[in-house]
Amino acid sequence: MPLPDMAPAVQNGNVDAIWQVEPFQAVSEQAGLVKIGNLFAGPAADMPVAGWITTRDYAEANPEVITGLRDSLSRSIEDLDGNREAFATLVPEFTTVTAEVVQEIDLPVFAAEVDVAKVQEGADMMLDYELIDQALDVQGATYTD
Repeated sequence: MPLPDMAPAVQNGNVDAIWQVEPFQAVSEQAGLVKIGNLFAGPAADMPVAGWITTRDYAEANPEVITGLRDSLSRSIEDLDGNREAFATLVPEFTTVTAEVVQEIDLPVFAAEVDVAKVQEGADMMLDYELIDQALDVQGATYTD
């Protein structure tokens, strides 16, 4: 189910509960839904939830693009990490999420470097919970300098 359709599905009684990420959690709470659990607690604490992906061939053939992207992301991360005011200004500029909703969002922790060990923990949990049927070697799939 697409993330924007989840809250209405609960409100209409089509489902009993949903699993959402920000900003959808904040939007749902503003609509009167109640958060019943933290997605990133316990074994998923501090788990990375997003990343940027390309093929190894592209990365190796275009190192200047990769370096430029990483430098831009690092500067953005430095500017946004823990800075709700900047976050509340930028998010509405580039999305349909309002500044009021951004004020309610649980701010993510931004990191400039890939925490390969944490990503591996996530891959291992996916295997443990049978979301994937064979182990994933994160280190082998991660491009680092």
